[in-house]
Amino acid sequence: MMIPTFAVDVMCIKPFDEGPGRLARLFSQLLMEKAGFDVGRYVSVDRLCERHAAAYYEALNACT
Repeated sequence: MMIPTFAVDVMCIKPFDEGPGRLARLFSQLLMEKAGFDVGRYVSVDRLCERHAAAYYEALNACT
């Protein structure tokens, strides 16, 4: 119960440029790993978007 409570508390803080959700997920994953849970890694959607940003913007320009 402490880990989700901490995540909600972090998400209530608003000083972060890209939102508190990323930091809350990072802290939650760290705390769950320290507690002995097997936390799987995932591919960041943001990282995929960064890799293909040029093609994305080209497709947007082609549509307009």
